[in-house]
Amino acid sequence: TGYLEVAQVLPAPNAQDVDPTGALTVIFNRPVVPLTTLAEQEALPKPLTISPAVLGKGEWLNTAIYRFTPERPLDGGTTYTARVAAGLIDTVGTPLEQEYVWTFSTQPPVVSWTSPNDGGLQISPSAPLTVTFNQPIDGASAAQAFTLSNANGNRVEVQTGVNGAVLIITPAARLDFDTTYITTLAAGVRSATGGEGMRQSVTWKFATAPL
Repeated sequence: TGYLEVAQVLPAPNAQDVDPTGALTVIFNRPVVPLTTLAEQEALPKPLTISPAVLGKGEWLNTAIYRFTPERPLDGGTTYTARVAAGLIDTVGTPLEQEYVWTFSTQPPVVSWTSPNDGGLQISPSAPLTVTFNQPIDGASAAQAFTLSNANGNRVEVQTGVNGAVLIITPAARLDFDTTYITTLAAGVRSATGGEGMRQSVTWKFATAPL
């Protein structure tokens, strides 16, 4: 009674800013595989392919739902194409008539936390400066995008380093006491694997403690 069909997929077709740490799920309109033990999963069909290629593990959650979990987070700011090939057969021999294809895009880097935070007061002039992102970032693009200056517009020389998703900023000299500083990250900071950069610049201020 009709062909096997893909009823729903996650992420949804044309979805934007998808969480790079999520899994991909395909839901069919009827059973595709029989009920089996976990040990027998390897013998079942693996209907999903992804481009760019992603390493991971696929499993059938039940007879009609297939989930693929990547080994590591997907690349940030990247458009992926997922396919379920035609010819997949359900439990009674009815095939998937046409290939099912959809695309989605992962979220580019976004600043999730800063230290000191915006509006911070009484900050030690020797306190570490860090910026935490939602995903590992490319150190070169982050270094190019970051600036630190005082309220008069005088820039402070800094060195930067990256530890996964954390940008670490070290001023060349101790900051001045009782001074307001303005920190800026320009748009374009890329994830560690490339892709679309951060879309909007971010600016925040903090003030050091007086003597």
